[in-house]
Amino acid sequence: MLAKEIMKGDVLTLRPLMTLREAAALLGQRGVTGAPVVDRKGELIGVVSQTDIVRRGAAKDRAGLPSFYSDADGEAPDGGALSEFDSMRVVDVMTSRVISAEEDASVEDLIGLMLRHGVHRVVVTRKGRLTGIVTTMDILRVLPGAPLR
Repeated sequence: MLAKEIMKGDVLTLRPLMTLREAAALLGQRGVTGAPVVDRKGELIGVVSQTDIVRRGAAKDRAGLPSFYSDADGEAPDGGALSEFDSMRVVDVMTSRVISAEEDASVEDLIGLMLRHGVHRVVVTRKGRLTGIVTTMDILRVLPGAPLR
């Protein structure tokens, strides 16, 4: 099985100058945990995950943000400066080293990339241009005997 057979083609992309609040809202609306970052020309320049946003500590004030910014009890923690979350940009927290594979990469190749680089998503490209994304859940759905179809 190939990347192009299991990838999601309608990929949410983020812009480098979006605020972290805008990016978090889009991730929450689409129910995804990360997205590629593209410049004005549509060139792939990075990837941002909810972990990147949280790791930077920018989500101190979580009012109105998706639930993955809540603490273990489901409550939004107190404190934090709203300005930090509204002033920091995607480019400030994105990972610029994008793990990608061409559309004809095998599922085994994708699994190898994920394990080797410790990532949960691989950007799929055709001649260097973004065409889709494959996540660990996409792979789990196609494994033999997988109940997640």
